[in-house]
Amino acid sequence: AFVKALGSRPDLEVEIEPLVQQDSSLRADFAVTIGNSRYFYDIQIVAISKDSAKEDPYSTLKEAASEKRRKYQSLGAFFHPLIFLAGGLMD
Repeated sequence: AFVKALGSRPDLEVEIEPLVQQDSSLRADFAVTIGNSRYFYDIQIVAISKDSAKEDPYSTLKEAASEKRRKYQSLGAFFHPLIFLAGGLMD
C-alpha cells in the first residue's frame, strides 16, 4: 500500500527491496527518491501478544525502531523505520 500510494506521485521514484549499499546484501523494504535524495524504509509488524507489548506497547515500538536503526546505521538520516503494533499503534 505504501509503495503504491507513493508511486502514484509523479515527483517520487519508488523502488521495492533496494540494496542499501552495493557491497552489501542488506536490503530495505522500499526506497523513495525525490530529487537528489534517496530515503530507505523498513517495515516491521510487532505482535500484540508479545510480553513487552502487553506491558508497555510504546516502549516495544521504540525498541523495535532502535533495532532497525542499528541494522541500517550506515544510512543515518536517510533511513526511517516503520514499526506497527498488530493492534494498530505506530512509531
